[in-house]
Amino acid sequence: MPEFLIPGSGTAFAVLYIILSMILTGVFLYYVYERIIKLISQGKPEIRWDRIGERILNVITIVLGQKKLLLRPAVGLIHILIFYGFLILSLTILNFLLSGFGDVHLPFTIGYAWYHFLADVFILLVLFAMVYAFARRLIVKPKELELSAQALIILGLIAVMMITDLMISGAEIRMGAEMPGGYLSKLAAIIWGALGIGEGHESNTLYAYCFSWWFHYAIFFGFLIFLPISKHQHIMTGPFNVFFARLNKMGTVQEIADIEEQESWGVNTIPDYTWKQLLDANTCQECGRCEIVCPANITGKPLSPKKLHLDLKHMMIKEGYKPPGTEDRMALIGDGKDQQSFDEIWSCTTCGACEFECPVMNEHIQKIVDMRRHLTLMEGNLPEEGQIALQNIETNSNPWGIGFDSRGDWAEGFNVPVYSDGVGEDIEYCFYVGCSGSFDERYKIIAQSMAKILKAAGIKFAILGVEEQCCGDSARRMGNEYLYQILAKQNMETMVGYGIKKIVTCCPHGFNTIKNEYPQFINEIKKESPDFCWDVEVKHSTELIWELIQNGKLKIERKLETRAVYHDSCYLGRHNSIYDPPREILKAIGVEVGEMARNHGRSFCCGAGGGQMWLEENLGHERVNINRTREAVETGFEKCAVNCPFCLTMFEDGLKTLGKEEDVDVFDIVELVAQAIEKPREEEATIEDEE
Repeated sequence: MPEFLIPGSGTAFAVLYIILSMILTGVFLYYVYERIIKLISQGKPEIRWDRIGERILNVITIVLGQKKLLLRPAVGLIHILIFYGFLILSLTILNFLLSGFGDVHLPFTIGYAWYHFLADVFILLVLFAMVYAFARRLIVKPKELELSAQALIILGLIAVMMITDLMISGAEIRMGAEMPGGYLSKLAAIIWGALGIGEGHESNTLYAYCFSWWFHYAIFFGFLIFLPISKHQHIMTGPFNVFFARLNKMGTVQEIADIEEQESWGVNTIPDYTWKQLLDANTCQECGRCEIVCPANITGKPLSPKKLHLDLKHMMIKEGYKPPGTEDRMALIGDGKDQQSFDEIWSCTTCGACEFECPVMNEHIQKIVDMRRHLTLMEGNLPEEGQIALQNIETNSNPWGIGFDSRGDWAEGFNVPVYSDGVGEDIEYCFYVGCSGSFDERYKIIAQSMAKILKAAGIKFAILGVEEQCCGDSARRMGNEYLYQILAKQNMETMVGYGIKKIVTCCPHGFNTIKNEYPQFINEIKKESPDFCWDVEVKHSTELIWELIQNGKLKIERKLETRAVYHDSCYLGRHNSIYDPPREILKAIGVEVGEMARNHGRSFCCGAGGGQMWLEENLGHERVNINRTREAVETGFEKCAVNCPFCLTMFEDGLKTLGKEEDVDVFDIVELVAQAIEKPREEEATIEDEE
């Protein structure tokens, strides 16, 4: 065998090795630049490198700790084996690359039992994971996991890389190398012997070593070069995507800054998205975890959160890089291949289940809302009933279109102070009632119950009455950012004008938007009003009630002695991580709390979020609320407790559709608490005994 082909044989091999490796590395870097960096550079600028400490912590817990993947333990464990297998085996890869220069290796590795034993253990574990991965794709074939040639190629390359590593070790042992602890390597040496490979430096032993070395070299660089042009780009982009992930609450939708100065609104071409949104597309693992929890997808709607990112990725590749300012760009919205259809875009409930599950922290909701903004503001293309709701909000500041002047009528007879009538300085809370509490007959009971609770706890509060505007949640999520910003700024200016410092609301949607989204406009308002100061604490009713119970201000006069299955609303639970207060309240008032199979962060949407409350759900094989209501009914509990006006409506409608309204009652937690703080009626006096 020519000496220049023998690894580590001297100068000739080293020169060939360096030149070839530089060429192959150059090819790899070229594809990284062309297929990832260059394509995502087309996106709009976005600051995603603030709060470095939190971002590093995300990488530690989600990338190194595999926190998201372990939400599904079986598959997550297999991925951990592959992930940590590669981390540990990176030592063997480095030693392999160094071996091209002769007897060069990392210190404290070659010849040490810990190193060879650990390497062989992880090679075995990775091979086991490969068998499982192949079986899952070729035999089990789960719905969410599409069988693709690229996936099989990647798995095959990983498996062969492990095998060729052992082939090298086995050949080295046949040539006299000591590998204490390398039990698999010794097995490989035995197999070489069975194939007629001798011991020492006989020619056939050297041939076996050289063949194994070059085979391993080809597989390694083949794997490296294939990565940036394959579906497994996430191996490289995943850690970066996690580092640059959103740090604010999941329920926060980003504003269109300086909206009146923009030439267009929303997204319909690749450069309309930000670079981070484009990076999401490159990072999608195609694991389908988002798809199997999506309420729209589960109930037969056309939306697939996975497809959302894959279509964007395919569109970027198909269109290629185009310089800034290029006008001829492909539309992202449409009925063609790799486009998002009208029905897909309008099927989303913005529940966030997809984002909760995503192992690489992809952000789906913002992309959907951005496309809705284009449809609504640029084309006026939205469902007719959605258009009616938006018109009602614009004219009467509520989706029903009921006269705005009746917004405070729910409080008649409850002696609730109104800010415009003048209130004392001892007012602690502004009770933001919201549209449902003000106009929906069923939810007016919850608003009245909250007023009773606040009074019983001695909390001084007032309402805005007719000055209260719709919070704008539905308007924003149906794409009318312009209307949303008007509502938000009007509410903020009114609240600051009255010196409001604390707000409580029963609606998770109002809570989320006032707490997490209104602060987006502080600086903009300050441009016209330099003295404007938004320093407001916002609480959901369940947070405040639980605090009042804990500090003894709210007395529970009687235990309800009943059972209720609890439903985590998306915007209180998943979007704002508030899970315990509602459950603790129920326990405190004597309710046995039941759980549905899908609870806490994995709670299933009621179907009303993202503006769906006002839209007709006429696609799919089942309504989302029916799916969730059936799950509640199947628990066998006689009551269902919720914390959101939308959820209350959807569950009550679901029970009627299922014919179960006589079997299960739906209550908001607030009205249950109002029942528990009422003193029991004294029994009527008995008739005196006759003399």
